[in-house]
Amino acid sequence: MGCFKLPLSLCHEIEAMIKKFFWGQQGDKRKIHWVKWSELTKSKLDGGMGFRELALFNDSLLAKQAWRLLHNKDTLFYRIFKVRFFPNSSVMEAKESITGSYAWKSILKGREVIQLGARFRMGNGKSIKIWQHHWLPIKHPPLISSPIIESMEDATVDCLIDHTTGKWDAEFLKGVLIPAEAELAQRIPLPHRQTEDVLYWPFTANGQYTCKSGYKFLKDLEENLGDGNHSEEDKTLWKGIWSMETPNKYKNLLWRACRNSLPTKQNLDTAEDTLHALWSCTSLDEVWVDDRWNFRSRLSFANFKELCKWVLGNGKPLELFAIQVWSIWNQRNKLRLNQPCCPTNELQKMAEDSWTEIRRHNLKLNRFSSSPTHQSLWTAPALDSYKINYDGALSTMDNKSGIGIVVRDCHGGVIASLIQQLDQAYQPVEVEAMAASKAVEFGSELGIQRAIIEGDSTVVVKSLTSKECGLTPYSQLLNDVSLFSGFYTQLSYSHVKRDGNKVAHSLARLALTTQSFTVWMEDVLSCTLPFVQADLAAL
Repeated sequence: MGCFKLPLSLCHEIEAMIKKFFWGQQGDKRKIHWVKWSELTKSKLDGGMGFRELALFNDSLLAKQAWRLLHNKDTLFYRIFKVRFFPNSSVMEAKESITGSYAWKSILKGREVIQLGARFRMGNGKSIKIWQHHWLPIKHPPLISSPIIESMEDATVDCLIDHTTGKWDAEFLKGVLIPAEAELAQRIPLPHRQTEDVLYWPFTANGQYTCKSGYKFLKDLEENLGDGNHSEEDKTLWKGIWSMETPNKYKNLLWRACRNSLPTKQNLDTAEDTLHALWSCTSLDEVWVDDRWNFRSRLSFANFKELCKWVLGNGKPLELFAIQVWSIWNQRNKLRLNQPCCPTNELQKMAEDSWTEIRRHNLKLNRFSSSPTHQSLWTAPALDSYKINYDGALSTMDNKSGIGIVVRDCHGGVIASLIQQLDQAYQPVEVEAMAASKAVEFGSELGIQRAIIEGDSTVVVKSLTSKECGLTPYSQLLNDVSLFSGFYTQLSYSHVKRDGNKVAHSLARLALTTQSFTVWMEDVLSCTLPFVQADLAAL
């Protein structure tokens, strides 16, 4: 599937086998398929079971090969296909060849996924066409909707940039694009140095294409063209069901009950529905006798799904609820098959005992799988070293961002501090990346040789530490760090929680209301001083 486009008939045959297995069909004995296949292939957060629609999954796997030809140019795979199929262009501009192999034609099918979903990371803008390429920082609609200006049909984005200042030409943007798109364009951060424009995948954290994100993109695209609207209430319910810390049999039964896919009498052309069979039937009074379920006599629900939403939304134990529902359904099946079963009045106690045992087991697992804790308080650097804390803040209402930086020595004394206001409300991770780059630059200007650059953004610190920034728009902002890191003899990066970064955070918030670029030597503003003193007291 990762090399060739499979015929649709073969995909349907494989899907038919999956469906038969899921619904328990054995041999020629047919089983009822209670939920449509198109519903089962939806994400679990959308009420499905997360099965793969094989034709779309095939396309997402082939797109990975196209992505490799686009970015992995040092591989033998790239060199052979480059010479054979696109010697004078990139894979994105390659034409389908009549004499091309089936593998090449399959890769071109995968390329369509990249063409639909990928976006350009802004560099110098010289290879990005304003109206033909996807470059705005939005997922839908990806193309510019502003009317095409005569004589600018093939114009590139670099004509919208003021190259003397290295910023967007705001007046020209407003003349070319409609106001909403001009505002979006100005929120794209531009790097300090000239770089090439690069295609990245906006549906992953590092901008690299993955088959999982590609399939999800195709599935969402398919559902958006149809009736793919899902309420937040429904998403909360499905997330609550699948995140229960219980064995899968309880989750699966609760999902089936909410999807009305149990073989109740109503589904078999008689009166009883799922809600009555598992909840409101008077013969279940002894099962739902606990005070947790005393609303049973006061409230009525349209269906079982509405009942589950109420249980989850009002703080009732969904795990215990699911266990009792499973006990009731298991009891019904045993009675129907004339198998030995326990008295109905004991089901509630059995469910309580099962819940207690499950929680005890989960507690043991949590003890062994506890994750390491991150540093939560500010700590002083080593002797003859400095710590430079940075943070970013933004105000979407005022369309502003702010940067705050503080430099302290091994005793916690303030060496310098800085605030800078940015003229756009950039994305949070982009503001953090700008702050990190500014912190390295500020330290080099102060003549610091050994420093620790510390912030509270895990994504930014991880990228700086690994030096693998990926393809995302903020990655080229982090690449600006290399312009100033050479001035240090020793430079490292550290992550701290917000409680240990309050000084820089307060400075960043202050920058939102201060238009001027301000630096204080051996001092900070009086409103920030309590945070400095608190850090000193914790040393």
